[in-house]
Amino acid sequence: MPRTHSVYLNNHFYSGLRAQLEKAQNKAQVAQWINFIQALKQKGVKQIEIEDSGIIESLEGLDQKRVLPRAELLQLFDQRDVKIRELVLPNPSFPGMRLSGGTDYKETMYILESERDYLKYQLAQVRFELQELNFDLDALATNPERVYELDNQRKVLTEKMLVAKDFKAHHYSSVQDPDEPGQFIRNLMAHARTTKRNDIFFIDEIQSDWAQRFRRTNGESKNYPSAPFITNTEIWSAIVLKRQLQRAAADPSIKRLAWITGDLRNGSNYVSNDGLNEFYLKILPKIMSKFLKNTGESVKMANLKLDANSQEYAVPTIEITDAVRKKALEPAPLYSLDADEDYPSQIYTAKSVDEASLLRQTPPAFRDAFLGAKEMFSGLFDLRLVSHILDDSTQLPASGSFLGNVLSISFNGRDRLGALDHELWHLAESALLDPLDVATIHEAFSPGKKLNTAVRHAMVADGANPRAVAQCDSAEEAAAFGFALWRKGKLQINPQEEDIGQSAIDKTVGKIFVRVEKAFHSLARWVKRLIVDETRNEFEQKVVDQAFTNFAKSLDQATIKAATKRLWDEQQNIRDEVDYASIERRTTRPAMRA
Repeated sequence: MPRTHSVYLNNHFYSGLRAQLEKAQNKAQVAQWINFIQALKQKGVKQIEIEDSGIIESLEGLDQKRVLPRAELLQLFDQRDVKIRELVLPNPSFPGMRLSGGTDYKETMYILESERDYLKYQLAQVRFELQELNFDLDALATNPERVYELDNQRKVLTEKMLVAKDFKAHHYSSVQDPDEPGQFIRNLMAHARTTKRNDIFFIDEIQSDWAQRFRRTNGESKNYPSAPFITNTEIWSAIVLKRQLQRAAADPSIKRLAWITGDLRNGSNYVSNDGLNEFYLKILPKIMSKFLKNTGESVKMANLKLDANSQEYAVPTIEITDAVRKKALEPAPLYSLDADEDYPSQIYTAKSVDEASLLRQTPPAFRDAFLGAKEMFSGLFDLRLVSHILDDSTQLPASGSFLGNVLSISFNGRDRLGALDHELWHLAESALLDPLDVATIHEAFSPGKKLNTAVRHAMVADGANPRAVAQCDSAEEAAAFGFALWRKGKLQINPQEEDIGQSAIDKTVGKIFVRVEKAFHSLARWVKRLIVDETRNEFEQKVVDQAFTNFAKSLDQATIKAATKRLWDEQQNIRDEVDYASIERRTTRPAMRA
């Protein structure tokens, strides 16, 4: 039987993690997928989303060397994906627990459903429609194939049910589910109580009993188990708050969104020390301020006439302008209303003009390297040359950026070739290298280690600006700068002359710049293989040396191929010009004299 009081929020929110996985390469070893997913934290995906998804746990249960297609990875993700069901109670339980006045009072439940719950619902829908067709001969005559379509859907859903995951434990509420007669709602994440007050969409309460009790019992109560979203106040409350803004923005008569203070809870007007003002006056405004970025609006305290007596109350308020309304009605990420705030150094604005025009203005050496790398990583990543790049957090120029599936190089950067090598190394770490190799490299280039110090000295000698040198506080950035300098012959890595690494990692850091093998097929498309036969206690520097060497050979081969093509095209143009001139001489005759 169809649910008449519920909707799923699939079209209103999306998973930032799944969006990144959809753009990843077509296949990779399981161990490489784990490394790729962990690296997504640098691109705005939150650690809590990775943990809540359970995807790492699922991958760790597989053979780490197995090659796993992206489609199967997404299936693993979907098996544990959590859906949020929005349920508006037809008979509200607490209509008197609010400020007087207002219309359209609603109590809305936000329920977590596992993939298994969601599949059970879909199966029930299919079975209901099949039963309906048994008694509706007109509908059956109009579309006789519908029975077979529904039966196929039923079989597919039944097969998915065999592998779909459920919550390890459930939280049960005391609220009756109107769409499941006789059943209490289980896994009630949070609820909201709202009213309309003239042109104001007013939030009378946002609360999560589950999250509160989970926090108070330190997650040790079987009645309040851990689950996605509820372990972090800013996560679950951001979903509910953003959803109220979506509902308000969908009503053209609404001009403002506002919510209570802790002193106004349950329709009262008194001061208490129960911490709710911290929630309503600090946490919620912080969340909404992130969302309102770039809309020109912010959360302000405003005196509004809210109750039946037209008494004014000072409450947090948002003006719903056209810009706010437009942004509110777009799907939002579940785990972050503004990833820029959490990863400011990773966010860049790239200004692009015609790439071909920019390339024509670059030296052949850069052009060949760029086009070679572009072809080499075709189908895996999108390599772009843009006019300039600005770091959004500082508005200062940047030489390159690697975000999501796009690697951008600034035409106006000080060292285009160096920036290309730098960003390509980040790409190699995120998708091509074994995670243990990456850990070894980061150990070798960590602050205080010889290679980190050597990179800083080489950068200063090469004229790098202090901001760039300061980035070597990050082992990842130091390794990328090291690869670019090594490619230019300005950083030496001699495993025989270096001390043994101080870490207990069973890899050696000299070999890793060499570990990525290369091969090309179908127009030089990148084929990556990792052949690892490690010996304990090898030098870290040896790992770095090998990894740098192998990856550099791959880039060199791509560059040579692009250069060969360029020279061939230039030679063809010369031949065409010669042939055209010859034809012109043969066919042109002097005008006859009269």
